Amino acid sequence: MSGISHVLAIDLGGSKLQVAIVDSLGNIIASEKRTLIDSNYSEESIMKEIRIAAENVIAKSQKKLHAVGISIPGPCDSENGIFLANFSTGVKNWEYAKTLSDAFSLPCYGDNDVNACAVAEKRFGNCKDISSFIWITLSFGCGGALFEGRLKPGDVVIAISGSGNSENVLRAAEYAKSLGNTLITLTGFDGGKLRKLADIDLHADVNSMQITEDIHMIFDHLMMAVLYKTLAGKEHMKA
Repeated sequence: MSGISHVLAIDLGGSKLQVAIVDSLGNIIASEKRTLIDSNYSEESIMKEIRIAAENVIAKSQKKLHAVGISIPGPCDSENGIFLANFSTGVKNWEYAKTLSDAFSLPCYGDNDVNACAVAEKRFGNCKDISSFIWITLSFGCGGALFEGRLKPGDVVIAISGSGNSENVLRAAEYAKSLGNTLITLTGFDGGKLRKLADIDLHADVNSMQITEDIHMIFDHLMMAVLYKTLAGKEHMKA
């Protein structure tokens, strides 16, 4: 496709929704944020808010759109465009690609939000010149993604999954193990498949995604403090 193209970009979160018109250079032309109510978090309510926000940003931008892109807050089948599950709300097996494609008469592409963030950071952000990195998202939940391809034997990889069965995290973990990397995992519930791959597992032995994520946040901040001291030689926490 020649020239600059524009897409309808949708960031679906656990408690909010952000919709924007974005060009192929990464510039945001128009955007709108809307709140999602926990008690009414369903496919129907999500689509209602998407339509309202999309109509507004399309009217503001006056751009011809070429596609719809969406980031999904949980495990998804990106090849078939299915939101497999949101553990905190009950949304399950939502065919987001077909629904959005039908609604806007445009092709729709989507992926897990952590994967999408990692790809965007590589394409437009601080990692443009970095061959490999790990992306960790701390938001309504937490998750991790490995931008694979340049791991070396002896590297340490941290993988986070509340259920222990997040498909994208498992793929990254299996790739890391295939290179002989040390794998540190953060899991909850029974640890799932991820815990069985771990060299070191920081396990929250509770059957609640919200509590698991709270415990993982504590682990994350403790690791950040240790790395900050080790790599930067500075104390993050003082008595």
